[in-house]
Amino acid sequence: MVERDVRTAAAIVSRRGLLAGLGIVGLGVAGPAACRTSTSDDSTSAPRPVPPGGPFTGHTEEVWGVAFSPDGGILASCGVDSTVRLWDVAARVPIGRPLPGHGESVWGVAFSPDGRILASCGASNLIRLWDVAAHGLDGRPLAVQAATVRSVAFSPDGRILASGDTDDLVRLWDATTRVPIGRPLAGHTDFVGHLAFSPDSTTLATAGWDGTARLWRMPEGTQIGKPLNGHTKDLTSVAFSPDGETLATSSEDGTVRLWDVAARVPIGRPLTGHTQAVWSAAFSPDGTTLATGGSDAKILLWDVAARVPIGRPLTGHSSAVSEVAFSPDGTTLASASWDGTVRLWPL
Repeated sequence: MVERDVRTAAAIVSRRGLLAGLGIVGLGVAGPAACRTSTSDDSTSAPRPVPPGGPFTGHTEEVWGVAFSPDGGILASCGVDSTVRLWDVAARVPIGRPLPGHGESVWGVAFSPDGRILASCGASNLIRLWDVAAHGLDGRPLAVQAATVRSVAFSPDGRILASGDTDDLVRLWDATTRVPIGRPLAGHTDFVGHLAFSPDSTTLATAGWDGTARLWRMPEGTQIGKPLNGHTKDLTSVAFSPDGETLATSSEDGTVRLWDVAARVPIGRPLTGHTQAVWSAAFSPDGTTLATGGSDAKILLWDVAARVPIGRPLTGHSSAVSEVAFSPDGTTLASASWDGTVRLWPL
């Protein structure tokens, strides 16, 4: 177990480009800057609105995840500072205090389809469920026997919560009873870093650090065909188009690939434009635009039909863009970054 934890930390730290200069003590944690407590301001004074166009600040270290609530009114973010934060999108102010509890880095957040529950996952090998309205925990956390839970996602029909972890496994949970559904899904040979459900909830796509994407039939949990191969390095994200016919994958090889889901074949050549690893890809609600964020601190918008960039890259972050997410109405793009900020981009 100790060797596994060291491997987990080493892999994550190397992806942040900070491995050089760290000794074995620096690697003996479950993730970068794990076990740190939040140093957020606990002042009870009214929060100041974020100026138009300005970044959302509050996280004290890298921000890894962002997600819009189904109605677009709330934005959730999480990061290495061990906290989950909620933001009022219209007022551009934080909602209450940060949600603590993980005690270590938080890697991902996801809203339930009804917007009532927010799931968060992190290095503490727990999935925590939050009552969004009450701004507090909703029941006990879900325990995962892994060093780190890298990603969580609710099925669009609200029945299943899926998680991917550093035991190379995918786990399914009944979103209502919160008990595991069957055995963990095995197939990846390295960490499962990201996952996404198809719009009709019948398919789960997973991205592995083994360089493959895999499709699983839901709710049975059986793998559909062979893995999708083509990237030359670890996969970092997967995203379905709104019609469910196309899957986007991003990778540390600096490319994004589009796949025909039914035929299970790539669509054309890889999308190239980032100069370093691509960490996230997301389709707009109408499916015409794909947004990608990478280690080059840039966000690219792509015309999905023409497979070409739209305009110039969105710049403003000073470090890697770790995740991008469209608002439900498609008018705003949110981005999380290792520079410790969240930004909103009007489209």
